[in-house]
Amino acid sequence: MVKISADSTCDLSPELLKRYDVAIQPLYIVRDDASLRDGVDIRPTDIFAHVEKTGKLLKTAAVSVEDYIELFRRRTADGSEVVHVTISAEMSACYQNACLAAREVPGVYPVDSRNLSTGMGLVVIEAAKRAQAGEGGAAIQKAMEAFAPPRGGQLRHRPAGLPLQGRPLFGAGGAGREPSAPKTLHR
Repeated sequence: MVKISADSTCDLSPELLKRYDVAIQPLYIVRDDASLRDGVDIRPTDIFAHVEKTGKLLKTAAVSVEDYIELFRRRTADGSEVVHVTISAEMSACYQNACLAAREVPGVYPVDSRNLSTGMGLVVIEAAKRAQAGEGGAAIQKAMEAFAPPRGGQLRHRPAGLPLQGRPLFGAGGAGREPSAPKTLHR
């Protein structure tokens, strides 16, 4: 059996997460020197309110290797494999950290979505459909590497019925770089 997990930046609705049994690993959002878990300790409405009040964008921090190890061990405890979809490696160190964690937990296959928000969510849904169809973790990982867009490109497929949602007001730096102001803000 293959289980799917993803970073919180995939922005899938609770209904889709439940339908496809996708576990979410929160990124960290830094507000006033406090690290808050995305979707757990802080919600998009809180982010909007902060930006409206202060005029300042919040920063994000990657999921730690330890957080990924904990998630992967939980998901593989019953002998399942895990395919974990991350935010683009060009925007965060999450993919790198997931790969390091996967070395510690057998049966884990990280996938760089090369996207965030809805684009990433499409990769997660495709991986989940393949898992439900009985494909193995390595096969899903390989297929998702082909499914995700090339660097700087667009998704090759768009599964029908996925609601469009936007990731609110985050600065996107690269792995190891400070976040910067995004080119486009979504609400």
